[in-house]
Amino acid sequence: MRPIVFLDANVLVPYDLTCVLLAMAEQEILDVKWSERVLEEVRGTLVNKLSFPSRRIERRLDAMQTGFPEAMVVGYEGLERGLSCDPKDRHVLAAAIGAEATHLVTANVKDFDAREVATFDMKLLHPDRFLNLDLLAGWFKPPETRIWPDDAQQRILGYLRERATAGVLLAAGFTTATLKPRRLDDHDVEW
Repeated sequence: MRPIVFLDANVLVPYDLTCVLLAMAEQEILDVKWSERVLEEVRGTLVNKLSFPSRRIERRLDAMQTGFPEAMVVGYEGLERGLSCDPKDRHVLAAAIGAEATHLVTANVKDFDAREVATFDMKLLHPDRFLNLDLLAGWFKPPETRIWPDDAQQRILGYLRERATAGVLLAAGFTTATLKPRRLDDHDVEW
C-alpha cells in the first residue's frame, strides 16, 4: 500500500517542493491529499505574502486539481470538533483524518500534538524528514522499517533526472553536479 500523504499549505507553497511531491504521486510512489481550505491558504500566501500574479496561481492550482482529482478531501468538517491541536490548524488534521492519511506533512510540526496525530495511525513529519530521511536515505534502513516501495528511489531519481529543474533537485536533496543524495540538516533549508 502506498503512503497516503496529506499536505499542509506550507508544503504546497514552495514550488520546488510541490514539484517533487507531485512527481512522486505521478510515479505512484505515494498518494497526495489536500482540502479546499488548504488550497485557499496556498492561494492567500502566494497572493498576499509573495505577490504572485493571480493568473499564475490559478493556473498552478487548476493544474494540481486536474492532475490529481482524487487528492481533494471533502466531508471532514465534523471531525474538527474535539481535536486539541492549534485551533487554526484543526481543519488540516481533520482533513488528514478524513483522508485516512498515513502521513501529515507540514512545516509547522510544532502546531500539532504528535501523540494526538498518532492516535489516528498517522505520522506527523516535517517535509525535510519526510523526503530526505525517509525516502532518500531509505537505503540505510532495514527493509521492514521503510515506508517506500523498494523501487521508489530509482523511480523518483529517474523521473527527476529526466524532468527536474535545478531548484527541484536541490529541494529533493541532490547536488546538481552529481545528482547524488546529500543529507539535509535542519539549518540547510528554510521553509
